[in-house]
Amino acid sequence: MRIAVLGYIVRGPTGGMAWHHLQYVLGLVRLGHDVRFVEGSDDYPACYNPTRYVIDTDPSYGIRFAAGAFQRLGLEKIWSYHDAHTGNWLARLLVYRAVRTFGACGLTNRHETERALRDAVASTLYSGISSLAGSGSRQLWPD
Repeated sequence: MRIAVLGYIVRGPTGGMAWHHLQYVLGLVRLGHDVRFVEGSDDYPACYNPTRYVIDTDPSYGIRFAAGAFQRLGLEKIWSYHDAHTGNWLARLLVYRAVRTFGACGLTNRHETERALRDAVASTLYSGISSLAGSGSRQLWPD
C-alpha cells in the first residue's frame, strides 16, 4: 500500500523527537509498504536549531539532520519538506497520490495536508492511535 506519513523531524531535529517519527516510517517500510515521509512547516517560527538554541523559520539545520537520519536508514529518497515561509513545496504530489496517510503526531495540520485523505493519527501524548473515518474519530488504542 502507498502510505504518506506526516510528521515532525526537520522542525524537531533531536534524538527522541525524530526517532519516534522514523519508527513509524521504518516499520511501515519493513512491513512492505511504499512509504513517503512528508513534513510541512508551520506559518510561524517552528524550526528548532539545537546548535544555536533558537526556534526560527530557518530549516537548514533540520534539513541536514533529516537527510542524515533517512540516509542512515537507507531511506534517503522517501522524505520531503514544505517550507511555508519561502513557498517551496516538495511533497504536494506525494500526499495526494498516497492511498493512505498517517499522521505520526497530529502536528502536521497545514491546509495542504488537511485536504488530503488522512486515515489515522498517532499521538504519543494523548490517546494513542485514532482512526479519522468520517466526521468523527474512533479511538483504536484506548487509555
